Amino acid sequence: MCRVSLAGSTVSFIKATAEGETGTVKLVYDGQTFFTTEITVAQKPLSKDDVTITGINDKYPSHEAAEAAKDGIGIVYDGKKLTTDDYTVSREDGMFTITFEGNYSGTVKQDYQVETGLPTVTVSDATFTYDGQNHTIVVNNPNNDDVKFSLSQSGYGAQIEKKAAGTYVIYWAAEKDSKTVSGSATLVITKATLTIKADNQFMYVQGERPCEGRHADDRTDTDLYGGGYDGRQV
Repeated sequence: MCRVSLAGSTVSFIKATAEGETGTVKLVYDGQTFFTTEITVAQKPLSKDDVTITGINDKYPSHEAAEAAKDGIGIVYDGKKLTTDDYTVSREDGMFTITFEGNYSGTVKQDYQVETGLPTVTVSDATFTYDGQNHTIVVNNPNNDDVKFSLSQSGYGAQIEKKAAGTYVIYWAAEKDSKTVSGSATLVITKATLTIKADNQFMYVQGERPCEGRHADDRTDTDLYGGGYDGRQV
């Protein structure tokens, strides 16, 4: 069954259907089904121009090291990090292949090289909930190699930190004894839930503050509010 979300008078689909199949859509409110239909939802085709691939280094010390890096590969599309339900990653010597599935279709390839003596820096994604503090990606640099960072693959400098909620692709480059390696990782800061509680507050109607029972001018709650409100404290 496809899940739907209702915004005003529109219904938007969240998950695509498999090829040749349909999904059952139900409009349910307060436990009651008002509408049911069968819908086909096409996958969104993606190409390398549509997405940003993160977690793939330009070089690895061996093909085995490249294979071990597969689980850290991520995809950013339309400002959001895709889930692993949306793609799979395979590797052959010198090449990673990302195959989109679920809501998306298409294949993207990215190559790499094998070189010994590289800096021993490893970098990985990080996810936080907004808390008003600065955050950054995870950097493991046991040998204190020279590592610099950028948001645009140019102008590399100090480690990048972000505070506001959002999805950020951070590029990095490391150097050791004239050997270099570069890659990228994703920093995700999700929005925090804000709860506002009003204690001992009142809503003014017709310029007057409500009170329980009758009012000073002898009008009842029904007289003052037309029966739509109970005139109680919030």
